[in-house]
Amino acid sequence: MYYNEVVIKDLKYGFESLKLSWQANGISSLILLFSTIYQSTVFPFIQVLLLASLLDSLAKFSNLTLSEIAWVIAVYLLASVLKLVLVSYQNSQQSYQEIKTDSFLDLRIGQKLTELDPATFENPSFQSLLAQIEGIKGTLQAHLYRFTGLIDAVAKFITAAIVVSATFPLFAPLLLLASIPSFLAWRKFRDSTWPYYVE
Repeated sequence: MYYNEVVIKDLKYGFESLKLSWQANGISSLILLFSTIYQSTVFPFIQVLLLASLLDSLAKFSNLTLSEIAWVIAVYLLASVLKLVLVSYQNSQQSYQEIKTDSFLDLRIGQKLTELDPATFENPSFQSLLAQIEGIKGTLQAHLYRFTGLIDAVAKFITAAIVVSATFPLFAPLLLLASIPSFLAWRKFRDSTWPYYVE
């Protein structure tokens, strides 16, 4: 029961960090999210799909001409160009977006503080809270990276499950079982390191 509450809390924090990133950076935050998913999930899926199509064509026709496989080459080149564009965009924009998000948080915190009653600042517990606010920006970025990784992992799993279940239905449960050791290892890692981010 406790673990379920922790998972729900982490998901809520991840969604809130994604929402704050959207408010600070707009559509650029979604482009970075799509870039991560495209590089690790969509592009390899396109490669496998094109390779399967090429192998099917080779099995059907003994003498393939370049014009018959031109569409495979064209799709691969377009997918590769899109990947290069997204990688370049991610490399150039990621640090900028982190700084922009930090500045957005500073502005939001400043606005909230100006709305408070001056007597609030004399409260010792509030002074302690103010001291903790400085570390919130790094924690927010950590939540954002974790949430992006979660979305990417879900996309990978769904894509792999669809591909495997369509071709080898009996291996779909094995795919699910194969993900359990990785999940347990990352859970132990998270339980060991996450308190340093949030406490």
